[in-house]
Amino acid sequence: MTIGVIGEFDRKGGGSYHQSKKIFKILSKFKDFKFKLLTINSQKKISKINDDNKIYYEINFIDQFFFLFYSSKLIKSILKKFNIKSRFEKFLKKNKIDLIFFLGCSRLSLFCNNINYVTYIYEFHHLSRPDLPEYKGWSDFDFREELLETNIKKSLSLIVDTQKKGKDLIKYYNCFEDKINVIPLTTSITELENKRETQNSKEIIDYIKKNKEFFFYPAQYWSHKNHYYILRALQQLKKKHNRSIQFVQNPNYAEGMTTSIRAGVQAASSGALGFMICLSDLPFIETAEYQELMDQFKLLLAENPQLILRPVVGDQPGNPVLFSASYREELLSHVKMEGCRGLIRQYKERVHRHPMNTDHVLRDIDTPEEYERYFVNQPA
Repeated sequence: MTIGVIGEFDRKGGGSYHQSKKIFKILSKFKDFKFKLLTINSQKKISKINDDNKIYYEINFIDQFFFLFYSSKLIKSILKKFNIKSRFEKFLKKNKIDLIFFLGCSRLSLFCNNINYVTYIYEFHHLSRPDLPEYKGWSDFDFREELLETNIKKSLSLIVDTQKKGKDLIKYYNCFEDKINVIPLTTSITELENKRETQNSKEIIDYIKKNKEFFFYPAQYWSHKNHYYILRALQQLKKKHNRSIQFVQNPNYAEGMTTSIRAGVQAASSGALGFMICLSDLPFIETAEYQELMDQFKLLLAENPQLILRPVVGDQPGNPVLFSASYREELLSHVKMEGCRGLIRQYKERVHRHPMNTDHVLRDIDTPEEYERYFVNQPA
């Protein structure tokens, strides 16, 4: 039997990506079945890797039409009457897939009329928190609800990670209990610190008893999440260096990077000497290099209150760029979604170019292939 496993296999999928990879790795250990990792993409061409266990499917405009057709019972019945099959159905038949395992609800399940499938249902949190922003976009409340109902009714079997979710499926979706299987998600952190679980629990209980005010962070510490590491880093900064970090939420992030710059500048202290605009895709810059830029900025600021400092490697300008506090209002009123390039061009005569000893301020990572090259496929 050949089983097609469909999950999130794009690194930009974050936690879903890591969990999908982990589950496929576990499934691959079973020798009684043949598992095919089915990579779905609808945004751009997939970077294909020659692997007998991987097959690729690109959603195109024909699939989009079929999604539209299947939303109408009348059109769907006409297609069925004349035996007009979707591209996805033909693809499954061509690749001799006997069973589909969806790691999360998928629209492609609409096309699985002649093949059985199993669905791992991660969450249906939209029922209790419909106010959250992730339920307001294109995958809104109604979309999620319709997709869940389809997957719950049509799946041969359902998998959830907790007993409570199983009971909620029965309660909210009138699901047959026999279809539900409880398989907890794996967590690397729990595996690494399992011996300390009892001690950690006791420390938490003691802390709550002693403190009237505390910050409660309602998140599970999965290995693919950053929550745990962020909290530990904040703890160390406070403990060793007495540094407190302020988090700023940008509700308009989807409009472009300039909105994040404005949000950060707005939240900065009125006594700030300046603003360092850091980019998240420059992972090679070291702490000492950030410190070098800040030291140089402070040194020059006394003589030039309108300073803009930019690191360079040879003739190539890099990032981060530092602006003196005199640009606060211009940064707040900047509307072009290009970051700070416009201001740098406008005041190019004020820009001090600081030479760097490495190319770290130039080396960004924009694709999964670049990430693989720099961080995954390195010799031990």
